[in-house]
Amino acid sequence: MESAVFNTLPMLFFIYSSEGVYLDVLGGNEKARFENAKKLIGFHINDVFEENMANFVSEKLKEVVSSNKALSFTYAISIDHFKDKGHTDLLHKPHWFEVIVSPILDEYNKVSKIFWSQFSVQHYKEQLTKLEEEKKELKKLSLQDELTGLYNRRYLYKKLENKLTLIKTNKNLNQSLLSISIDNLKKINSDYGLFDGDKTIEFLAETIFLTFKNIGICTRFREDNFIVILDNLEANKSKELAEEFRKNIENHKSKDFPSFTVSIGITEIRRSDDSIKDTLERLEEALFMQKIWKK
Repeated sequence: MESAVFNTLPMLFFIYSSEGVYLDVLGGNEKARFENAKKLIGFHINDVFEENMANFVSEKLKEVVSSNKALSFTYAISIDHFKDKGHTDLLHKPHWFEVIVSPILDEYNKVSKIFWSQFSVQHYKEQLTKLEEEKKELKKLSLQDELTGLYNRRYLYKKLENKLTLIKTNKNLNQSLLSISIDNLKKINSDYGLFDGDKTIEFLAETIFLTFKNIGICTRFREDNFIVILDNLEANKSKELAEEFRKNIENHKSKDFPSFTVSIGITEIRRSDDSIKDTLERLEEALFMQKIWKK
């Protein structure tokens, strides 16, 4: 009667000896699948599975026998775990199952057999994986500027807070900031159109990233303004790099967008700064002075 009930169910149930021999297979109302699984009866798990999976199943059986209690867990299995690939209709891609392994006791209250039931949770695992990927993508997008792909202002603030904390606790650490701004972006947009203006911004962002990616953190602060955090560089060295970068932009010619220049303000994160607001205000002033000097 019990077997008849199990055999109406789509999932398979296995009965093992305490030594790991298949004693019976129940369930699996799809005839071909059931008959295929029935071939396992009489085989030891070492005859059925590759070594790693055989060891895994054996450990679970031993745990049930030693504790005399049911055990539940989730695991993934694929056709690659079987010695004879004809024993299963699984694919090479791992398939996830929720498993309950229960002891079957004899009249002396000793484990005589072990009941292994497993239920597919593949759909839920795939949905969970998809949700995790979407979560990572949303987090990435929340910290990334849409046009340029650089980190955005939110990420900049977060990093500056961390850097200020490090500066206050480490006397030997230097952190310089560059504020790089396109000169006359409004005129470029007016004379050539917003599309060329965007291409100018994208080119500058790419050049900033390629120039500073190995020595700092590159961010887009405003429409025409980028801030680079230079790791452990003193102001004098930062000035040299900034001037070299400014000249490279000034001398660059392209048929895709108009020539343009940039102004660059420079400051350091100081231990006397009460907050990153102090640092950014000083950086803003340094950039403003550079633009005034050019005029």
